[in-house]
Amino acid sequence: MISFVLKRIVVSVVLLWAVATFTFLLLQLMPGDPAAIILGGQGTPAQLAHVRTELGLNRPLFVQYGSWLGRVVHGDLGHSVISGQSVISILNQRAPVTVSLAVAGVLVSLVIGVVLGVLAAVRGGWVDRTVRLVTAAGVALPNFWLGALLVVIFSVWLRLLPAVGYASFVSAPLSWVRDMVLPVAAIAAASVAGIARQTRVSMLAALQSEYVQTLRGVGLPMRSIIYKHALRNASIPIVTIVGLLFVGLLGGAVLVEQVFALPGLGQETVQAIANHDIPVLQGLVIYTTLIVLVVNLMIDLAYAWLNPKVRYS
Repeated sequence: MISFVLKRIVVSVVLLWAVATFTFLLLQLMPGDPAAIILGGQGTPAQLAHVRTELGLNRPLFVQYGSWLGRVVHGDLGHSVISGQSVISILNQRAPVTVSLAVAGVLVSLVIGVVLGVLAAVRGGWVDRTVRLVTAAGVALPNFWLGALLVVIFSVWLRLLPAVGYASFVSAPLSWVRDMVLPVAAIAAASVAGIARQTRVSMLAALQSEYVQTLRGVGLPMRSIIYKHALRNASIPIVTIVGLLFVGLLGGAVLVEQVFALPGLGQETVQAIANHDIPVLQGLVIYTTLIVLVVNLMIDLAYAWLNPKVRYS
């Protein structure tokens, strides 16, 4: 098991370096001049040259890359060219919003999706048809459109839930739950559909397998067969898809945060792109990549726990 974890960590480090390097090179090709943006587009050539020197933009590209990578290795992602604030402090302030939104979306999707998938596989008939219809609607509806619709219904018409705002879970957990109901519902709809479909397919395959038929033949209660045997074997592909859904939810958070005015990484990304704030953009990519790699490592560990054969691959 230790060898399995070490292999995954090494692969994650190499992948993080590759993503960071590609991002650095790609952002150098972005149109616009950070020095001109800092000076408001009204700087003289001398002022522009001075700002570029302070930012290190006048140095050769490989020197800039080596200096930047060395700082990143030591945990320094630089400073915003607009506010001058440390990039890591900006991201640390924004990340809890996005991560809590994505984690809550995954948990809600997992619970509801597994329940719907198991019901569809076990009950069949009209229950199966209803679940498939609901999941098809969940996949078809864009999360930003669904979010706007939820705001109109539950905030404008019924006045039950707030349309905007965010309270920290640590300082005010009840307010956090109230603020996150609509964003989580908007971002989790498609994920619920994906997990429900995967659960249904996996459960049908597990229930039709020979060992389940044998358990039925010896008179084991159906509830025990479903939850202790069939669902455990069906959970392996479900766990795999959860990692993919988490990455998708991080991406979907960009639009959902704009709809609900949440101060997360998505909103910061939009501002950094608009301001051509390259250090913040580079930090955002590295930060979110690190989050995804940690989540994927956890998914790999869960997969290895469910399927011991994976530990020796």
